[in-house]
Amino acid sequence: MSDFIKATMHGVKQFNATTLEVEKNVDFATVKALRANQNLVKREVRKNLRGAPRWTERGSSRVYSSTFRTQPGANTNNPRTGGPGKFSGTLLKGVGGAKPKKLAGTWIGGVGVGGKKKLATNNFKKRDLETRFPYFKPAVEKATPKMPAVYQKAWGKAVEKRGGLL
Repeated sequence: MSDFIKATMHGVKQFNATTLEVEKNVDFATVKALRANQNLVKREVRKNLRGAPRWTERGSSRVYSSTFRTQPGANTNNPRTGGPGKFSGTLLKGVGGAKPKKLAGTWIGGVGVGGKKKLATNNFKKRDLETRFPYFKPAVEKATPKMPAVYQKAWGKAVEKRGGLL
């Protein structure tokens, strides 16, 4: 009788180990797919922040000895109406994704505009700029229809990389 119990316990341990391995593979694939969707949204937001440059002429400086017109025949600068042109610096660098976390069995991640302490100025200007010149909401709306396909492709690639679920 003790042999029967011993064999059953061995089977349970193997079952638990296999189940744990499958769970690790599923979690790995889910995080990879979630990251792929975060990257999609980040790309779209950054694309909206990279508008046409406001100025069409670069002036002389200690690096450049003469002025240079980026668009020959154009005015010195574009009219002051419309969007703010090309964003660069802290706002563009501050677009990033949060590290995925597992809460109550569900993986959660996000994309936002923030940054490190030296990029904290984003917290003061991002809301005003989003209100006046929307860059984040349109990017999310454009990326949302693409998300299922991106998620499925990344999840499949991650599972394949691990050699399957088992």
